[in-house]
Amino acid sequence: MKKTILALIVVLTLVGCSNQTQTQELTESAVTNAQIDNPPEGEQPTASNEESQETQPAFGMQAEDEGKLPPVVDGVLIVPGQTTPFDYGGTLELKKIMEPKAVVMSGPLKITVESIKLFEVTDLPKDYHSSFSERSKTKVSSTMNYMQISYNMENTEDHDIEFFGLDKVVLNTGQQIERTNSFLNSEFGDSVFYGIVKQSDTLGLVYEGTADDIDSIRLIFGSVYDAEDKGIKTLSDTKKLNLSF
Repeated sequence: MKKTILALIVVLTLVGCSNQTQTQELTESAVTNAQIDNPPEGEQPTASNEESQETQPAFGMQAEDEGKLPPVVDGVLIVPGQTTPFDYGGTLELKKIMEPKAVVMSGPLKITVESIKLFEVTDLPKDYHSSFSERSKTKVSSTMNYMQISYNMENTEDHDIEFFGLDKVVLNTGQQIERTNSFLNSEFGDSVFYGIVKQSDTLGLVYEGTADDIDSIRLIFGSVYDAEDKGIKTLSDTKKLNLSF
């Protein structure tokens, strides 16, 4: 009888120990999970690769280059502050740019202004001072400010027309510049559009003052004539376009 009672006590003791161990393990597990769900202050989990990509620098740039100007490709300046060697010597810097893609209809002719850029040239060699001054009708020295105006033209009808391109440019400063004062070689080939024809033109016009003085610009396009009527009949009068930087 005593042996039976002793055996029962041993069994109950073992069961009690087992339950206590299981309870302790469950408690430790709960604490561990709570610590994972709510990490201590200053020990936040590491962000995933997907989240960290949002803070990565732009493609082709190093982290230390963030906020700097993008590299110049093929000498084409697209962001104010970018510089490149000027074709005639010295340094060319882009000061302002607009890309309005503005459309002007002049009779059957569709004119699209692609871009207007304001440049500053520094350290222009003395050899070019007189020639640029003569061509632009504006005094040029080692520093020169000029605008580059690029636009496209398209005859939308199968009828020959005549058009001589952008005629004048008027700045908010009061300066008026003739297209004939461009120092760039024009891409505009023939003034006659034989049917449905596309052409483009780029002008380089020197202006007085600096880019900071220029807030707006007015483009004045010449009339469109009927080429089949020997350019006597006018199809559309002068068109004006006002643009702001």
